[in-house]
Amino acid sequence: MFPRERDHEVFRFVIHALIRSQVELRKDQDEEVNVYLAHLLLFLASPSYQQWALGYVRKEDSSVYDKAMGQVHPEDLVRKYFTYKVNADYLLTSLGIFQNLGKIKGGVRRFYEQKPEIYIGRGKAYYDFAAEYNHQIYRRKTALEEILHKLSFSFEEYLQVLTYMRSSYFDFVERIPGEEFTRWLRQMENGEGK
Repeated sequence: MFPRERDHEVFRFVIHALIRSQVELRKDQDEEVNVYLAHLLLFLASPSYQQWALGYVRKEDSSVYDKAMGQVHPEDLVRKYFTYKVNADYLLTSLGIFQNLGKIKGGVRRFYEQKPEIYIGRGKAYYDFAAEYNHQIYRRKTALEEILHKLSFSFEEYLQVLTYMRSSYFDFVERIPGEEFTRWLRQMENGEGK
């Protein structure tokens, strides 16, 4: 999956940061969830993944539902699965790593304008829906379904880990000018992701 040595090094750094964060917070560790989250964080650094995810991420619950259900093929389980999974991933990483959810702060307009608690509830529900659609697609229990259920059940725990990881290991995020991220948010606000 990682053709370049640099990718291996980044993956090792992210896994190490996740595990150290869990140890320092005295949180239980789940190897499968850690691998999932490490891959997710690596994917978020990829412009091609960001562009692909833009097709699924929505601001409002009703828009997420509309995207998942579709108008042409409402029975498309794969679209439903990806819609809920990508939106849950987005909420978890936005709250934990990027901290770009919430009301206007410091004169900067945030993409979302609700309290974080609302997005925590949505993230939990979206992971649960994604797990259920994963089960329907494969017609059996899969490792990914279990991971998604764990993320749904322990959303707040993983949010704490990512928040801690951000401040302890990803403090460079504060120093990176967010032009790419800001451009992506503008695309969403301009209706390209509705």
